[in-house]
Amino acid sequence: MEGLHTAYVDFNNSIGISGSYRIGHLGLDDYFLSANGAMTFFWNPTIGASATVTGLIRIPAPGPEVLDIPVGGTILRFMSLSGLIPQTLGTASASVLVNEDNGFRITASVDVTQHPIDFVRSFGRMSMDFKFKDTLSFTTRRDTLGAMRVSRKLEDLAQGAAQPVDTIIVDNTIERVFVMISGKTTAPVSRLTSPDGTNYDATSPDSTVQRFSTPGNEMTAWTIVNPVEGNWILTLTSPQEGDEVEVTSNRKSTAFAISSTAADRTATVTWEPTTHTSSSDEVRIFLDTDMSGYNGVFVGQVAENAGTYTFTVPDEMTECTYYFHATRNVAGQPLTSAYATTPITTAGTGVASPIEVRAVSNQSGRTSVSWRMSPGSLVNGFLIYVRDSEGVDSLYATAFAEDRLVMIDIVNHAAKQIVIIAFDKNGSRGCATQALPITTGIEEEQYVVTGENSQIDASIVPNPTNGHTTIRFTCGADVRASATIDIITVVGQKIATLIVADPSTGWNQVEWDARGVNAGTYYVRIEHSNGQAIVPIVVVK
Repeated sequence: MEGLHTAYVDFNNSIGISGSYRIGHLGLDDYFLSANGAMTFFWNPTIGASATVTGLIRIPAPGPEVLDIPVGGTILRFMSLSGLIPQTLGTASASVLVNEDNGFRITASVDVTQHPIDFVRSFGRMSMDFKFKDTLSFTTRRDTLGAMRVSRKLEDLAQGAAQPVDTIIVDNTIERVFVMISGKTTAPVSRLTSPDGTNYDATSPDSTVQRFSTPGNEMTAWTIVNPVEGNWILTLTSPQEGDEVEVTSNRKSTAFAISSTAADRTATVTWEPTTHTSSSDEVRIFLDTDMSGYNGVFVGQVAENAGTYTFTVPDEMTECTYYFHATRNVAGQPLTSAYATTPITTAGTGVASPIEVRAVSNQSGRTSVSWRMSPGSLVNGFLIYVRDSEGVDSLYATAFAEDRLVMIDIVNHAAKQIVIIAFDKNGSRGCATQALPITTGIEEEQYVVTGENSQIDASIVPNPTNGHTTIRFTCGADVRASATIDIITVVGQKIATLIVADPSTGWNQVEWDARGVNAGTYYVRIEHSNGQAIVPIVVVK
């Protein structure tokens, strides 16, 4: 795996890496997956890495060191004999998992209905599986139509000797049928007969039945698109010992949704299994701190036909709220992910959380973030995160225990949210505040803080206040006009104006009676010909 990345860290459980990736090759600089997205490296509750990303799927060129590895899947063998590898398939979602049980594994399902090569396009949808654990494996995955769907019993449909006549039973769940015929030397001549008696020896005029063969006739492939329900007959002329037939299908897509129930720290995730699933079909379960991004930590996987998975959140995972999300990996169906809307709530660490959080920005993204703490709260500081539209949190600022306001610059602030987490002297984190959209102030004037562009210094005592407070400021050496002091709410509404008609070059002061306003955070804006200063003031009751 290689790429360009940025990182975010949860020191208790995981590290998130976001950026571009190239993952999975067969020995040359040619990769199975080139993607953008977030990958999570975790050490609680297990050790490993996972990601659900969208990217370009490609069957890579094999390097010399892997040419002797048996190619998994007759489709790849057909493509190799036909000179169709390497081959770019298209853009799709992919699930990446690295852990002790699975090794390194990537699964993906890609829509190839618009692919320029007829043989690739005939599959409609291709499911791929790249694995490396001790040995390398790269296969296509289809839903095998086993003995129950063939009129006569075969010892092993995928590996057994070809039969002179086979019956393939098609029901209303099947979207496409694939028949791969391989000969020990050359493939036997084959014919398909539909339920209405129509014979097909070649591709049909409407392309609902398609026939392909390798240049040396080692293999023949049939694809039936939206097959008519009933019995399809496969006839082989003079099959030889060692010839093989594989019958697989893509099934029609089915919805995937999960739900969860919890008792204390133990939760059960459930879903409706699809019909006709094989033992290799699976659902991967993840635990996330929110319902966006599909970037939780991997907690386990189970056969798709189980329909349920139970997990107990370990004590080392101390977030106050968790959500399950799951990825379904079923042969011949799109890779699908879903969140359970019911959260798992825990007692957390006991560290208090901020209350009455406000976030107000001017038009340029200069944003004030303010909050309060309940009386008696013991915290050592605060972490202020900005959450983007994809649900990724970025740490923008830290604040000391006594702070109740920070000013930060946020690009494209209207599409983002603020989350604050308090922490204590031991580094334990409290519950995150609910993600808060950023409000754009109604005033068009730009906020300017005291700095090198302003000759005004200011202080407010006492601050916080529950009554009278003194506003002190300096105007610099050039005093030519009165000073105006406005008291402004967090949404830009002016509630009071104070005038100092003849300010001096030194310190000036004026009193403001805050008893008539509600508790909360306000701004004192001091304007003079030498500049402007904005100072926050907190009113308590």
